[in-house]
Amino acid sequence: MLDHEVFIHPLAIPDARTRTLFERLIARTAALEDEPRFYDTPHATCTNGLAKAAGLRRRLSFVFTGASDEHLFRRGVIPGASFEAARARADVAALISTLRAAGEDIDFDAALLAERRAAGPDRPRRATARAASRACARPGTL
Repeated sequence: MLDHEVFIHPLAIPDARTRTLFERLIARTAALEDEPRFYDTPHATCTNGLAKAAGLRRRLSFVFTGASDEHLFRRGVIPGASFEAARARADVAALISTLRAAGEDIDFDAALLAERRAAGPDRPRRATARAASRACARPGTL
C-alpha cells in the first residue's frame, strides 16, 4: 500500500479549454530547455504551474496544495455531487498498489488509464484493477 494519498480528478472543462491548457503545458515544458526554472514553493510548484497554465488566479490553495482540489470543486472544475464523493472517486492509491502488485506483466500506464476511463467522471472507482490488468497485460513492460 502507498504511504501517501494519490488523486486523479476528472475535470469538467470544455474541449476547447482542454486543448488550450494542453498547448500551454507543452509550451511551458518546451521553454524549460532554454530557460530552466527552480522549484520554488511560493511561486513554482507542479500545482501552481498547472494553475498558471490554466489561467487561474493565484490562490493560497495552489501553494498549500492540500486544498487545491476543494477549491477547484467549488469552482465547478471538478465535478461531483459533493466534494467528499468527488475525492473518494478520485482516490487511486489502492488502484496503484494493485497495479504495482501485478509486476512487470502489466502496462501500468495503460491499465491505470483504462481503469479511470471505466470509472467515468460520475461513477465510483471499481475496487480492483482486474479488468484493466487483463486488458492491458503485456509481458516485459511496466
